[in-house]
Amino acid sequence: MALWKKQDISDATMKNRLAAVRWWAEKVNNPGVVRTNEEYGIGQRQLVTNRNKAETLAGKDLSGISPWVRLSLRLQEAFGLRREEAMKFRVSWALKGQVPETATRIELKSSWTKGGRPRSIPVLTQEQRQLLAEVRRLTGGGSLVPPERSYRRHMKVFESESAAVGLGHTHGLRHGYAQRRYETLSGHKPPVSGGRSRRAMMREERRRDDIIRQLISEELGHSRTAITAVYLGN
Repeated sequence: MALWKKQDISDATMKNRLAAVRWWAEKVNNPGVVRTNEEYGIGQRQLVTNRNKAETLAGKDLSGISPWVRLSLRLQEAFGLRREEAMKFRVSWALKGQVPETATRIELKSSWTKGGRPRSIPVLTQEQRQLLAEVRRLTGGGSLVPPERSYRRHMKVFESESAAVGLGHTHGLRHGYAQRRYETLSGHKPPVSGGRSRRAMMREERRRDDIIRQLISEELGHSRTAITAVYLGN
């Protein structure tokens, strides 16, 4: 930690690195080895802006972009994936022996994810299964980076093509996923979309809300439930 601070590494980066270390510590049954961010003197960020940043592909004309980028965008929207995860996604690995038509979960490999945290995401709809089948038809056993193109080169293409359809920052698709999951699990809209605030909830309602937020946090690949306030509001 002293070395990171000496190197003037940002609080956000240190938090991400510590999240990865905490995940490892939990796996080896020694979670107490890593102290809290506050104990390490890492500052608090202002997470909640109360501005809805959700994006949707509905109404976007995707016909003019490559199928590789188009399917990555759809994966981001359907499963709440980060941009890098949606590009490196290999459907044969993610399905773990399942077939798209009856899949119940996808698995994300640690080398695809931020902080090297593998995770599992539920497959709940026929639209999601149809999307997985489309990805398999295009890529076979490969990723959504075209074989003739490097990851770095394809990232530039991805950025250019997504900007061309009005998605300059595709992270908003993750916000949309989180909000839909919250509404499905809770039965009402999240605070950022006009739903009830946590302050207005009774104690038992807040406990249930905590459980829902923890589940969504895990599906998004975050270790801290508090981060869901960015997606859902408070």
